[in-house]
Amino acid sequence: YRPGVADLPLLAFVTCPLGTSLSNGLGLYDGLAGIWAQLVVWAVPWVIARCYFNSLPALRELALGMFLGSLVYVPLCLFEMKFGPILHLKIYGYYQHPPDRAIRPDGSVRPMVFMEQGLMLSMWLSTSAMVAIAISRDSVRSRVPRLLETLLAWSLAAMTLLTRSFGASAL
Repeated sequence: YRPGVADLPLLAFVTCPLGTSLSNGLGLYDGLAGIWAQLVVWAVPWVIARCYFNSLPALRELALGMFLGSLVYVPLCLFEMKFGPILHLKIYGYYQHPPDRAIRPDGSVRPMVFMEQGLMLSMWLSTSAMVAIAISRDSVRSRVPRLLETLLAWSLAAMTLLTRSFGASAL
């Protein structure tokens, strides 16, 4: 890994908590804790991605992994839509957020599966749907018939709509 100009926005983003903390009078310790949090959440994945996904075949492998991983989420989302956000509780023994946040005003349930909240899941599904559509249109031949790839990709787009998140659907 060699830092470059492409890393400057990340550097600015990671160091922002220090300036915010100092300008709000919270001190250096709070600012450094914010930098640490930004490093763990954003900078580490960025550096890993720069190291391992720096070629077209590597990006294709990442996209395929996203496609397959999101297909695993579809039956889990349907389960939570039917029975409520209980998978996290049943497997890990606690809720990641109060389950009433998943209940929509019309009584339907926005699934969370194993993510922090339903919005995060909706964004994951919409991003994966776009990646899946790109894969299904790719000229590289795969073992899966193109029609099946296309149907699976559009099923992810439909699942995104079923999660009832306007922002993810608009994306």
